Amino acid sequence: MRIPAFRPGFLALVVLAECARPAPLATNPSPVRPSTPFSAATILSMRAIDTSAGSAPWRAALLAAASEGSGGSTSPAPLTEFIVRADDGATLSIVQSNKLDLHTGERVVIRYEPTVQLARPG
Repeated sequence: MRIPAFRPGFLALVVLAECARPAPLATNPSPVRPSTPFSAATILSMRAIDTSAGSAPWRAALLAAASEGSGGSTSPAPLTEFIVRADDGATLSIVQSNKLDLHTGERVVIRYEPTVQLARPG
């Protein structure tokens, strides 16, 4: 019985064909909404958000939506980014006005409806 000769060209084609196979698509599961419409958290840090007109269009749209969701007035309120740690361990960034005069270290409630926003407990 004759053993076929090794052909490096054939091996290279097999390797290239395997490399050209598309990778399986990664699926992004939809975010899980909490079972309750709120959760408790602590403010870790906060900073003022620059809402200048020179922002990228996508950023300007997001900031406009944030200011509408936190007041609905005709003139946009100054916005603050709050970094909070929820009691379940999640760390979140929430952008809204600071009309409640919240401070770092303060306990807050995260409301999830109609939009995500911080409120004082009680």
